[in-house]
Amino acid sequence: MNDELTSELPLLAEDTGRSANGRFTRGNPGKLLGTKTRAGKLREKIILGLEDVVDQLQEQALQGDVAAAKLLLDRGLPVLRPETAPIVLDIEPNSSLADIAKAIVNEMFSGNLPPNVAAELASAIQNIQTLKTAIESHLPLLDVNALLRGELRTKA
Repeated sequence: MNDELTSELPLLAEDTGRSANGRFTRGNPGKLLGTKTRAGKLREKIILGLEDVVDQLQEQALQGDVAAAKLLLDRGLPVLRPETAPIVLDIEPNSSLADIAKAIVNEMFSGNLPPNVAAELASAIQNIQTLKTAIESHLPLLDVNALLRGELRTKA
C-alpha cells in the first residue's frame, strides 16, 4: 500500500504544485493566476458602483447638501497649485551675492516679484553665503568665487 501512495505522490505534486511533503514547489505562489483577494474583489465592486455614488452625490449637492457639494468639489476639482512666472533679474554675470539680493528686493518692491518668492530667493542666497563662508574658512587656498562659477582653481 505504501508503494501505491509513493507512486501517486509525484503525480499529485505535478497536479497541485506541491512537493511530496505538501509544501508549495518553487515558483508556485499558492494560488491560481488571476485569483483576486477579498480586497481586490471589494475594490472592483466599489469601482463598478462608483458612477451611481457620484450621481447620488451630485443629486444631493443640487438639492442643497453642502457636505455633498464640498466632497464633489474637493475630490473632483482639487485646488490647483499657483504657478509663478519666470523670474528675470537685471544683474551682471559676475555679480556679488549682495548685488543679487538688492536686485531681488528691487523687483519685489516694483511689484514684479511676489514677496513669498523673494523670501525663498533671499533664503537661497543666505544659504549660498553660508556655504561660501564655510568653504573659505576651511579651504583658504581655493578661489571660492571661481568654485561657485564652476571654475575650480587654487590661489598661487
